[in-house]
Amino acid sequence: MDLFLFQLHEWAAILVKVAHIIAGIAWIGASFYFVWLENSLQKVDEAKQEKGVAGELWALHGGGFYEVQKYALAPPEMPEKLHWFKWEAYATWASGMLLMLLVYYAQAQGHLASGESWVQDPAHGVLWSLSLLAIGVIVYECMTRYLHRFSRPFLACILGWISLLCWACFESFSDRAAIIHVGAILGTFMVGNVFFSIIPAQRQFVDAIEAGAELPVMAIAEARMRSRLNNYLTLPVVICMLAGHIAHFFSDQLSWLALLLLMATAAYTRHFFNLRNQGAIRPHILVVSAVGYVGLLVAMHAGVFV
Repeated sequence: MDLFLFQLHEWAAILVKVAHIIAGIAWIGASFYFVWLENSLQKVDEAKQEKGVAGELWALHGGGFYEVQKYALAPPEMPEKLHWFKWEAYATWASGMLLMLLVYYAQAQGHLASGESWVQDPAHGVLWSLSLLAIGVIVYECMTRYLHRFSRPFLACILGWISLLCWACFESFSDRAAIIHVGAILGTFMVGNVFFSIIPAQRQFVDAIEAGAELPVMAIAEARMRSRLNNYLTLPVVICMLAGHIAHFFSDQLSWLALLLLMATAAYTRHFFNLRNQGAIRPHILVVSAVGYVGLLVAMHAGVFV
């Protein structure tokens, strides 16, 4: 019976992991696609401009032609069916938390704690894990709501808070659990951006257009800022998910710093593609990123972070 329950648990974890990966691919793919689409729109003629069309793109995919149009504000009439890009984010986060439950909370004794970590008691480990997620999001939400958007102090506070959380995770949990928790915290930041800002702003936008009221300019601006943050957090989260499979490389005392630098390099790599989508080619960014990746690997192998 014990063997059956163990196998059932393992199969459940595998199925949830597959669902998590599929949902994550859909979310990241949609994010990357719309960033590319926004920067690839072509100018339209006067007739379309009079209808409110700000740009369009013709594409060929899967044997069919597609015409995508973006309106400066909204179409003359709101469509009966409007797709909201939110379920990809919610499904990714929900499946990720379910995976945390199956792998780390249900087996906290063997997966959360380690001999040198703060967490030794499984129950305390689960409570501290949930507390880190909650505290992380609350502080992050306060920063994004009340600090000046994309100012240097704002970015410094965000980076400082992520650094502190990264350090706390490595001090609290086993190496693999720490890496996964950093990814889970960043992923929760991202889904919080969708749930608390992007989707509410879009709802206000649609409601204002239908009612002929004043557009929620501030809410839309915050939603755009949150969307940009999600764009730059994407690759660091992927780095965490992949690094969890090679956790033995992050067993040194300063491994939290190594992971932080690795995530920063990934975000800088993403910056290259964002600029390229805008027509600005900056190859030195890729060179610096590549040197950064190699340098970190060499430093970790040489014991710099011990």
